[in-house]
Amino acid sequence: MAGSRTKPIDDLEKQVDRLLNEFRKKLKNNTGAEERLKELKAEFNRQAKELDRLRRKAAEASGELDLQYRRKREEIQSRLANVLARLEVL
Repeated sequence: MAGSRTKPIDDLEKQVDRLLNEFRKKLKNNTGAEERLKELKAEFNRQAKELDRLRRKAAEASGELDLQYRRKREEIQSRLANVLARLEVL
């Protein structure tokens, strides 16, 4: 009779042990996920900085190209004006 009285307590202890083991596994997985999240955030920040750097570089290159374009256009217009002036003389 003593065994039958303690059976519910034994079953409860087994369930508690099983739940504790599950909790420890979930906690370990959660800790791993938090570490991975930190790694992903750090990688995201590195990529954001690199993207900003590339944007600045592209803006600089664009500005330089625009300046070169304007100079070349002015040169072509000047040469064209000289050619037209020479043609009028003829």
